Amino acid sequence: MFKRFKRSMLYALCLTLVLAMLPAGGLAEADKPTLTIGVPDHPNVIDWETNEQTLHIEEKLGVNLDFVKYPYNNDEYLQKLELNILAGGKELPDVLMLTISDMAQLQLYGEMGMFVALNDYMDDTPYLDEHLASLTANPITKEDYIKYITCADGNIYGFGTCNTTVNNSVSAGRIMIYEPWMNAYLEASGLEEVTTTEQFKDMLMYFRDNDMNGNGDATDEIPLLGYKDVFMSNLLRQLMNPFVYTQEHYYYNDNGTIRFAATMDGWKDGLKYIKSLFDEGLISTLTLTQDSTQFNAIVTAETTTVGAVARFSVSNMASTDPRREEYVITGALEGPTGLRQVSKYPNLPSIRFTVSKNCENVEMAVKLADYLCSIEMGIWSRYGKEGEQWKYLTGDEIGVSQYASMGYQGDIVELNPIWGSSQNIHWNQTGLTILDGSEMTLRLATGVAEGVYDSATRIGEGILKELNYANTENAVFGLVFTAEEQETVTEYRSTINDYVAEMVAQFVTGTTDIDAGWDAYLSELEKMGLSQYLSAVQSCWDRMQG
Repeated sequence: MFKRFKRSMLYALCLTLVLAMLPAGGLAEADKPTLTIGVPDHPNVIDWETNEQTLHIEEKLGVNLDFVKYPYNNDEYLQKLELNILAGGKELPDVLMLTISDMAQLQLYGEMGMFVALNDYMDDTPYLDEHLASLTANPITKEDYIKYITCADGNIYGFGTCNTTVNNSVSAGRIMIYEPWMNAYLEASGLEEVTTTEQFKDMLMYFRDNDMNGNGDATDEIPLLGYKDVFMSNLLRQLMNPFVYTQEHYYYNDNGTIRFAATMDGWKDGLKYIKSLFDEGLISTLTLTQDSTQFNAIVTAETTTVGAVARFSVSNMASTDPRREEYVITGALEGPTGLRQVSKYPNLPSIRFTVSKNCENVEMAVKLADYLCSIEMGIWSRYGKEGEQWKYLTGDEIGVSQYASMGYQGDIVELNPIWGSSQNIHWNQTGLTILDGSEMTLRLATGVAEGVYDSATRIGEGILKELNYANTENAVFGLVFTAEEQETVTEYRSTINDYVAEMVAQFVTGTTDIDAGWDAYLSELEKMGLSQYLSAVQSCWDRMQG
């Protein structure tokens, strides 16, 4: 009996020790699997462990999420990731919710055994399938989703996020106009709207010559202003597209043959047009040298001095500044040959969820990835909790989407907006999400009745001026390079693009004469390896188009 008593006491003692080591929640909590999640530490997320989105996911899936924080800066977290991998990958968390846009690099990591190939799991993703099927603004099929997350070796090493709204798909080639000044020009010219490159130039001249801000000084107006980081994107694409199709990296699809737009005759003609704007003082030379801070200081000054701006967000202005509602989209301009077009980017996934070799529960990691792709999580990660930060409109409530002019009516409305502030409710769209206009800006109601406008509504109305002229025929997109192709692209692309930017600046400011310097410019591009570079892009394009 004494022996049985001792055994009972020993058992009780052991049980007490085990329970003492369990987390709050006891045995039920201990039975939950744990996933460690690597995230870029977003400054607006107060605490990943106690964040309400985290707690909801843990309860929904029956999992514990422990977070490993990586630097928020893209280059810094990629550097830390590479150091982890070079050290053998022992420090990698189970899951990495980091953007890895270089598919060739991702393939290399996969071939090194650092990431798990997920091909066998992609048929069992009910949340992802449901959400992809519901997208309307920028739809993507499951087949195409798989296509663009598959590396050249045939393996899928991660889930992709899709967050291209209608606005974002065209905004990289946009100039916006200060509407009060534009209306004054339209009244003086008798036009209903500005639709051609010559009308646009004439409008800028009107801004220059007519003391638009009424301060008695007809010399302080700047017709068009940008800054160096957007000169080769927004400003150049807006003004070059009336002459030649211009997109990122200057790729040009000529019936399946990849050409380089910056060597074509239309590019030369576009340069001459842009030079004429510089010659007339219609584009400030500050555009070539100043940064965004200096640019913002000029545009947001108390007295308006700028008539048209490249890549400016109205959110840069104070909420009390009425000019937030007064900048409108220029729209596609028609060139001298009748060409009128914009470049539009499709809604393609980019890898933002990988499973490392250290994960012992790949099934749970995939289950997490799939749930993050749900409609529920897409909205939560951007807006917060239903009923607290937003709600669905019901009954006779009317929600005017910012894209009402495109036929989209809003069906959710914000109750307590928290985007852009420090909070502990959502992940601030960190990591894996599926969102296009259907959950983000198309679905969001900006008012409760027709005629309620804000800056987002104004932008939405203007987007049709771009979408109606979207060029998909000459577009090049969705390139997933092999390691060999990527090596060639990496060797040549930056040098070539930097040289194009340098020569654009020289040509449009008159430092180098366009006609006299054109042949030397083309010759130098060839010496830099343009043919080899385009050959690698062509190889990839042919394979992707199948």
